[in-house]
Amino acid sequence: MGKLFDKFTSGKSIASVAVAASAAIFVTAAVIIGVVFALIASETGLPSDMGTVRVGGDTTMDPPSSYPLSVVPDPVELWENYDPSEHTVTPTWNWNFVTPDPVTPDPVTGEPVEPVTSDDDGELHNGWNDAVSYRVREGRDAESGIKSSADYGMHVAVDFDVTYPQLLGDGEHIEEINEVLRDTALSFVNEYWEHPTEDAIERVKTSVEVSTLGVPEDADALLSSDVTWAVTYNNEDFISVSFSDSFCIGSFSGEYLRLRCVNANLKTGEVYTFDDVMRMDETIAARFVDTLLVNAGEDDNGDGQVTEDECFSVSIIGRQAWIDALMGRGDYAHRVVPTFFVDEKGRVNLGVSYWLGNDNGIVRGWWDAYLTDEELEGARKDSTFWTLWEAMKPESVETENVEAENVESENVETDG
Repeated sequence: MGKLFDKFTSGKSIASVAVAASAAIFVTAAVIIGVVFALIASETGLPSDMGTVRVGGDTTMDPPSSYPLSVVPDPVELWENYDPSEHTVTPTWNWNFVTPDPVTPDPVTGEPVEPVTSDDDGELHNGWNDAVSYRVREGRDAESGIKSSADYGMHVAVDFDVTYPQLLGDGEHIEEINEVLRDTALSFVNEYWEHPTEDAIERVKTSVEVSTLGVPEDADALLSSDVTWAVTYNNEDFISVSFSDSFCIGSFSGEYLRLRCVNANLKTGEVYTFDDVMRMDETIAARFVDTLLVNAGEDDNGDGQVTEDECFSVSIIGRQAWIDALMGRGDYAHRVVPTFFVDEKGRVNLGVSYWLGNDNGIVRGWWDAYLTDEELEGARKDSTFWTLWEAMKPESVETENVEAENVESENVETDG
């Protein structure tokens, strides 16, 4: 879930005066370009040595992740064993994949080898269904600037750009569901800025003690939140909405990404959480980890298989430690947070936000995996959600790799 940065390489081959002159011109031009790029990088916060961007694969740096505010990591704990000089890419710079690796020929047959891809790609996908009696518009809350905060006792640079859907219709519970949607999108802003808790204030102060990376000159700390959303499934009775929140606590060193989901019964107003509808078990935990392994890793050996060592997000703690964490066991249990949503095909998807760090590096992000009928069978709790789901699910859900689809809505209105 992060772009890789390939270093530029160069060699010298001087065979004649003309070649030497050409080389000198090229080098001079390269130096000028390099200086310009460095200046741009210093203004935008990009690594000045980022080189050529290659899309696809996994790396020592995933998009940042965020977690319930009660378990956001202590920045000292997260960074104390991390030496940026040992890694090509500074973990605080985060990128999203656009496409999988290009198709490459098989070294034996010469036939093209398709990359392993699926809907389980850690991206938001719009599944809006237009055949309903209500519509949706986009709401937005934004604020930026350097503010004097009595709560924090310091000047805080804030940069909030939060978008969320609002339903338009005559349904009895539309307004209360709209309130839940907006509050979910604004979770970080409310907890850290509008009504900061003692824990939130302490985390910000601890973060800036560790690093002030990205904090403006006239400010003492940084708080930012950038929220995007997608209606992943909807019908007359039910709607599933996912939010991706990229936020910073104190500085760029405290940058995370969090997946939040709202699954609402439009007829009763009931909102379903992961814990309401299912329990985590070994089967579901293993399914998620193996999905992350296959889709976020790279087939470095070209054998059509992705091993644990070829996916940094898994290998950083190991497959079994991942499963244990999802099951609430071990040292990493507080660093993985499950949620769920329903996708356009009517499948239940497990989404997990995570941050993991040790002396080998840091990974932060979220990923998703759809669950089969068999995998759900032993995990269901007694909930009215499953009655709704029976009416919308496909006839059967089997594990398979399929191409990811983005379905654009023609009925999404934007404020302003």
